[in-house]
Amino acid sequence: MLLFIFTIVHFQYGLPGRPLSLRFEHDRSGKFYLEKITGDYAGPVLTRCYYGAGIEEVRFESLKTGIYLGTHGPDSIIVCITDLDLVPIPFDQGFAFLVTRAGKPRPGAKVSIFGEKSRVIETDSSGIGRFYGYGEYYLFCCDQGSFFIGKVSTPTPEAKMDLEIIPLLKKGSLFYFIGRITAEGRPQAGVRMVAEVIKDDEMIPKPLEKTDRFGVVWDSVRLPFNRLILRCGDHRAVYPGKGFESIKNSEDVVLIDRKSYIPGDTLIGVVTDPSISIKIMDPSGATMSYHRSGSFLTLPLDKEGRYQIIFSNKKRYFFVGRRGELVSDVIPIVTKIDTFRIEDEIIFKIFTPLDKGSLIYSCGNEVGRLKIDGGVGILRLKFNRTGEKTLRVAGMVEGRRYSGWKSFVVRDEPGISFSRSQLKVSTKKEARIFVVISPVRKGEAYSLKTGIGSVRFEPPEMPGAYRLRVIAFGSGGVSIDVFSVR
Repeated sequence: MLLFIFTIVHFQYGLPGRPLSLRFEHDRSGKFYLEKITGDYAGPVLTRCYYGAGIEEVRFESLKTGIYLGTHGPDSIIVCITDLDLVPIPFDQGFAFLVTRAGKPRPGAKVSIFGEKSRVIETDSSGIGRFYGYGEYYLFCCDQGSFFIGKVSTPTPEAKMDLEIIPLLKKGSLFYFIGRITAEGRPQAGVRMVAEVIKDDEMIPKPLEKTDRFGVVWDSVRLPFNRLILRCGDHRAVYPGKGFESIKNSEDVVLIDRKSYIPGDTLIGVVTDPSISIKIMDPSGATMSYHRSGSFLTLPLDKEGRYQIIFSNKKRYFFVGRRGELVSDVIPIVTKIDTFRIEDEIIFKIFTPLDKGSLIYSCGNEVGRLKIDGGVGILRLKFNRTGEKTLRVAGMVEGRRYSGWKSFVVRDEPGISFSRSQLKVSTKKEARIFVVISPVRKGEAYSLKTGIGSVRFEPPEMPGAYRLRVIAFGSGGVSIDVFSVR
């Protein structure tokens, strides 16, 4: 077993008694051998000659349960015919896996793992096993005469760095801005960034101070400019020279269960905004009729080619065609919003083609089994740490792999309060505060004040009403508010 485990090119899976097609490429003449290496019979199954370069397809009406080794030239294919499924999923410290047989979890199943480390892991009462480590590993499981073999690759995770330029105000010939850097949503202190001002064909570098403990630094550059670039190592943020308002991308409101289908499949979609009008066009450009009930959308698919979904001046594409190698289809995951407070209970809805059964999920270091009923799984999570999170789900349905993920942010915002009698802005939790004082009507800002925890200010000398724009950067999030003063 170990001899071929470490020379595998790729794997292919099938169900006992079902048709199966094997495809492979070759650049010269040769032979394809397929032999059964486990089960009640071990020995040759097929030998086929091929000539010249090309792509070959070998079809079987059915194969018995077991593991088969196919070779063509120097390459190998491992074919696993089984009703035993092992679905891996990454988590923060390695990977986990759910072992099922005929769709039912298998507690007590023993999985052998080979790679930089070697382990035998027994699944818990939910059919889940956990492996702590990163790299490439091969997995083997034998359970009551059914076999599974597969490969998992888990690269060492790297912290995702984000740079952001936040405009503050324009005063005279100067543009004031905040530079902010976070890793996985958490502020990075003591980091030095460089601002690059692009004006016509000239680039003017400007070193900035190090970020404070809230991950921010503030400065000004001279107007006008074409672009302002904030750079830190390989990371950068770009701000255009026109306008002083941040632009956010509107979030998608139509989720479909996968990006590719075969003729005869039914598209299953989830519409997160029921007020949105949706048009679906087939490969010839004709508008299609679909069934829509509440948040659900279904459409039978027959014609091969590229389809379009049009909504809110956006286009999304999906394809219908004959399936090649087994790929992982997408499971839609829905939440009402993408940003949550640290004390919130987050409710996720996971939509699958599986009417009843189980999926495996991971989020951070949490791993578990998700029960599916009526094609929907409900997952409730709470977090005691802020930052960016990713929920992952995976499963196997009738020989077809499904997986999905959704990123979201958990914040612990500092909160902002304003005392009109004291002309004082403060936060409930310690934060770096910026207060921009400007006229209610359009015009140049009067002044900028900053401080930690609280900021006092004097009213502007100009008579009349004025406005306070307040931004507070805490260790777990950002609060923004606006106050009018007469």
